[in-house]
Amino acid sequence: MDDRGKLEQQVAADMEALPKGCGRIDVEAVARFYAGRFVRIPFNDIVATIVKEAERRGLPYGHIGQKI
Repeated sequence: MDDRGKLEQQVAADMEALPKGCGRIDVEAVARFYAGRFVRIPFNDIVATIVKEAERRGLPYGHIGQKI
């Protein structure tokens, strides 16, 4: 499995583990965490993966630069 597949799998697993009724996800902070582990994937692609998964699950998320 390539790095993108691993990233998507890890993001999905982490979001599934979130408790019900969680607050807004800080996309930039989460993306910076994953950027340290997935150094070959551009930051914008990591952000897009997180946003896509949050939208798929119906989780609220903050846009980059938005106060949380």
